[in-house]
Amino acid sequence: TARALLKVKAATQPLADGVLRLLIHGFAGDEQIEISVKEGKVTVGATENAPDLELDHFEAIRFLFSVSSAERRNLTVSAAQWFPLPLHCFSFDSV
Repeated sequence: TARALLKVKAATQPLADGVLRLLIHGFAGDEQIEISVKEGKVTVGATENAPDLELDHFEAIRFLFSVSSAERRNLTVSAAQWFPLPLHCFSFDSV
């Protein structure tokens, strides 16, 4: 989901290059992902590298989708610019 929504965001605005590693303690278990953007190309996948940020399930939801997220305050400017992920896209819907 993060990959698809970040690609939507990349299609509607330029994204700064950078890498962010998250460890999410979700309901179904732990998930460690790496999100990267390089020259407009978005990649998201599993990683074993040390996380930049560790979040529980609800913190991860706020981090990824909320307009206001305390968890994003300490991110690099490039990674903070990627969020929140869009749950809609008016330009694609011709609205």
